[in-house]
Amino acid sequence: MSQRELTLNINPLKHQEVDNIQMGVLPTGETYMSLRGLARFCGVNHRVIQELAKEWADGSLFSKGRGQKILQTFQRVTNGQTPPSSMYAVIETNNSLFPVIHAVPEPICVSVLQYYALHARLEDNSIAIANFEHAAAFGLRKYIYGRLDFDFDGIKDHCWNLLKERILYNADPVGYFTTFSQSTSIIANFVRHNIVVDERTMVDGSIGSVWGRYWTQNNLVAKYGDRIQIPHKFPKSYPQRDPMVNAYPTEALPEFLKWFNDIYLVEKFGNYLMTKVKKGDIEKERLPTLVEAVQPLRLENQSFS
Repeated sequence: MSQRELTLNINPLKHQEVDNIQMGVLPTGETYMSLRGLARFCGVNHRVIQELAKEWADGSLFSKGRGQKILQTFQRVTNGQTPPSSMYAVIETNNSLFPVIHAVPEPICVSVLQYYALHARLEDNSIAIANFEHAAAFGLRKYIYGRLDFDFDGIKDHCWNLLKERILYNADPVGYFTTFSQSTSIIANFVRHNIVVDERTMVDGSIGSVWGRYWTQNNLVAKYGDRIQIPHKFPKSYPQRDPMVNAYPTEALPEFLKWFNDIYLVEKFGNYLMTKVKKGDIEKERLPTLVEAVQPLRLENQSFS
């Protein structure tokens, strides 16, 4: 594998072979095709796209006529972005049918397809032209969504509904607060930035366990009184059993908020995000966006390596 390839340990929301073309949707909603799928979509041999990817990675492609055409289209569809160092990302998944996917992101798919439909000198470019016209009419993302019968807006709406259910089911008792009630703004920011929030992604669990240790280590019971345990109800679709969680005296809320802003967000939140990256629930490239959404000024210089 080239060192310039990007490897992602992430599970696509959907990956499927449609009309002999592998395509899928990432947790961000972005779509892709496999290298082999892109070759079939363009009506060319797989080796042609492999060679294109090789030249893309070694930097020789854009000095050639076809590379310049592809680059021009890429910059138009991305509003002038610099092309990535690799034409595709290697996605390692937990799917036994597709354990490794060489995923070409949609702007590159569009750029390569347009080249083979409009500029390449092929004996027969009818496949590329037909697919280019379909993709142009519907937009490649909508085209892949449609072929996969996939509704990302529906998934996002489902995440909002799950959050609403948890809020409705779990009111704080009078005189107490829970880490869930104090975490809803972070959860909402996850959904707002197209992160799928379900039974696999519950930042309030991370906050609760870290705050609980801080409470015990600093003997805050002596300062604020006992915390109590109350049931926490999950939506019916969650496979987990409803747990008992800690509720803390409201007198401790100012100290919790100071701890949350000065310690958790600064020192612990990044660790939580990295665990989600390792599990394939969040793309590493999304981390700066999520950090800025939660606390832009305080964490703007935090890096993830």
